[in-house]
Amino acid sequence: MQCGKGIIVKSMAYILLIVCFALCYQGCSGGGGNKIGTPGGTGTGTGTGPNGTGTGTGSGTGSGTGTGPSDGQTTPWTASNGSGGSAGNFSVNGGADKGVCPSACASGGPHMLIIWLHGSGGSSSQGISRFTSGLADQLGVIALCVGARDGGMYNHTPGSSSEQAVLSAIDECRSKYNVGPVTAAGFSMGAAYAYGICVRNPQAKLNGGAAYDGEFANAQLLEPYANDDHVPVFCTSASYPSGAQQAYDWLTGYGYLAEHRAYGGSHNVNSSQIAEGVNWLKGVIGP
Repeated sequence: MQCGKGIIVKSMAYILLIVCFALCYQGCSGGGGNKIGTPGGTGTGTGTGPNGTGTGTGSGTGSGTGTGPSDGQTTPWTASNGSGGSAGNFSVNGGADKGVCPSACASGGPHMLIIWLHGSGGSSSQGISRFTSGLADQLGVIALCVGARDGGMYNHTPGSSSEQAVLSAIDECRSKYNVGPVTAAGFSMGAAYAYGICVRNPQAKLNGGAAYDGEFANAQLLEPYANDDHVPVFCTSASYPSGAQQAYDWLTGYGYLAEHRAYGGSHNVNSSQIAEGVNWLKGVIGP
């Protein structure tokens, strides 16, 4: 019995020794700090045991994400309407043709566009000068003079350089301003071409026209187009009454809406006559 008790006591002593050894090893085997670093900073800690002293460090990193306008603005970008162009003189067709946009037509609208066709010996700069003295402001229109091509003459042949210049000028004006109805108006040689281009109306770009003291040229050339798009035409005569009368008779004979004014006097056109034609067209097709 005493022998059995001795064995039990020894066994318990061995067990107790193992437990104590394990606890000492767990507390300090090589040290080791246990302080956790805070985000963005560093923490340190120490521990001491039978086998020495150890030091440990810990670190943390903080990060964040955000979203906003891609261009770096503090508020979202919003689109705004364009002003419709700026007032003043302008040019199209690479600077070859001159125009004027009054301040009243630089925004708002739409506004009537007048393609002015000058007389023989004239030019784009000379032609548009009829409107730069305040007439365009008075009428509230955008005016552009398309100069004659082909040796200073307007070529009546469909698809000519004169016709292409008119069409490209209209498209360019539409890209600059808030253009409404488009009309072709001219004096003398330009009047003859206005008649022709109103009847042919290439690609249906025109809404009306006015011809001031010019012959009705190339009636035979216009016959194939007589029953196409009909646009209203204002016809006037001064020193060439027969030309305007011929144009009026031909146009109305084919069902065009036309108006005839016989002014008399010298071969010319003045501001009041231009204004009368433009106002007549506005009354028919709108501003």
